Amino acid sequence: MDVFFEQIIKKKMTAKDWALYLAIWGAAGLLTLLCFIILQGMSFLPIVAVLFFAWKLSGKLFVEYEYIFTNGDLDIDKITAKSSRKRIVAVNCTSAERFGRFTPELMPSFFGKKIYTFCDKADGDAMYMIVPHKNEGMIVIIFAPDKRIKEAIEKAVPRIAL
Repeated sequence: MDVFFEQIIKKKMTAKDWALYLAIWGAAGLLTLLCFIILQGMSFLPIVAVLFFAWKLSGKLFVEYEYIFTNGDLDIDKITAKSSRKRIVAVNCTSAERFGRFTPELMPSFFGKKIYTFCDKADGDAMYMIVPHKNEGMIVIIFAPDKRIKEAIEKAVPRIAL
């Protein structure tokens, strides 16, 4: 029987993200005003273009991660502005070296490994997995799976205790 679970996690906007969002729309407002003054209201095409690009650019700040667990494989996709999807990492959980609850004190033990973070590190439900990746060697994945995905990973990797 096939095992398939998926979960979507929304990335929380940080103060830096909000500042960038406000900067994009502030610059768009200034450019719109300049276009209006320079063209004296004769053409709205540049104004529409500025607002369109500001909308597209600011939409890239709204990010979601989708965890997909299928028969021992964990795929994590990044969804931007609810319109574009990109596979970030795909690993086989049966080859995991370690899997457990994440705490910030573990960060020094990850030295020399590529770290992928797909949740808020301060989240009490954050987990980590050290697993080989075909292109990048050993990688660390920090994510916040729900109960179903967590149990499925534990079954896929029975030799690793939490």
